[in-house]
Amino acid sequence: MKKSKILVVEDMAIVSTFIKSVLERAGYEVVGTFSSGEDAVAFCEKETPDLVLMDIMLDGPMNGIDATKKILAICDLPIIYLTALSDTATMEMAKRTGPFAYIIKPFEEHDLLNRVDLALYKFSLDKELVRDRLKHLIEGQEMERARISRELHDGLGQILNSIRFTLESSVAYDDQKAIKANLIELTEKAIKDMRSIISNLIPLRLQDFDLKSCIISLAEECSRPGISYDLQIDPQPLRINQAQKTAIYRIVQESFQNILKHAQASMIALQLYSRGNMISLSIEDNGKGFDPTLNSPGNGIRNIKDRVEVLLGTYLLESEPGKGTYLSIEIPID
Repeated sequence: MKKSKILVVEDMAIVSTFIKSVLERAGYEVVGTFSSGEDAVAFCEKETPDLVLMDIMLDGPMNGIDATKKILAICDLPIIYLTALSDTATMEMAKRTGPFAYIIKPFEEHDLLNRVDLALYKFSLDKELVRDRLKHLIEGQEMERARISRELHDGLGQILNSIRFTLESSVAYDDQKAIKANLIELTEKAIKDMRSIISNLIPLRLQDFDLKSCIISLAEECSRPGISYDLQIDPQPLRINQAQKTAIYRIVQESFQNILKHAQASMIALQLYSRGNMISLSIEDNGKGFDPTLNSPGNGIRNIKDRVEVLLGTYLLESEPGKGTYLSIEIPID
């Protein structure tokens, strides 16, 4: 059974050593012990533990509450506060960060282990419930997309095609050819726009072609002057089911649209490979970047994280102002 990884943030060396010893004897893996909030945040930017034990009153400019806010902006995990304080104002501030438990110093070994066990168990249950809800929500969205797509194609699409055919047939017998030619042009544009909407709602190509071909086609559709695409995709067919295929395509689609809308990039690089029982996807751009700890995620990033969550995958987003953005996703396959 995989050991749970725990990060300890405590500025009293004797307490930190005691916690590490207790946890390791109980079979947990202590991935780091830090005495400052800044070091704990820097660690979580590179690696995601399963749980953080955080002292509220840390020495230095960043206390435990501020460090927790920054860590939770980077990754989703349970926090347990360690504190010797009982003043209402500080505890109220701590409460707003949504900790899974508090441990009041001094504490016994069994108190520590009980709270860690309970926090990990509760977090796993919460994640499972959220994953279930997200799965049903995304499935419902895809069904609704398919319904709207069919109605556009069978209803509006047929009407526009009839209008175009009627106009084309009457041009030769009317002296208002210029007006009708303009109407034909506008109708053609409406049909093209409608097909683009249908393609975004439910890419029919996903039913007929492999994922590699679909992504290449998507990149061609998203091409813009001044932007180049570097696509490196596993030449071997990926062993994925239709739901995984649709989800990965949506992640790539959402990423491309985010970059085109916000990044001001001139290059988009994508890598998609199968590595054993994992699908590895990375998307990188050389755009203006942003600070993930300061900017709250937009709908596009939230949609990507939700889809990765449903697929039981892992998600890493790295970005700095002026240095572009790097997205890495790993998804398990049967």
